[in-house]
Amino acid sequence: HDDVVIRHGSLLGCAELVLVFGELKLLHRGGVLDDEKMSTLAELVPSIEKARLYRGRGGEIMRAAACRMIECVSQSGLPLTVKQQVRLLD
Repeated sequence: HDDVVIRHGSLLGCAELVLVFGELKLLHRGGVLDDEKMSTLAELVPSIEKARLYRGRGGEIMRAAACRMIECVSQSGLPLTVKQQVRLLD
């Protein structure tokens, strides 16, 4: 989305949902999210980086939201492939 405030809030909202789903043990096969949606969530931070949304206006708040997303993914136990884990660590 073009509006940085909406992008920032959307990413934070996704992060918090991932965290709650993890706390409720809903991030597994047959849980509330299918494999495609879990993969999409795991790829959010790399896709933001690829789109260069850390640069320019709003870059600082997008970096903060991306850090929160990584934190929530880590705490939630969202299943990640090795490739996804490496991309989040880079």
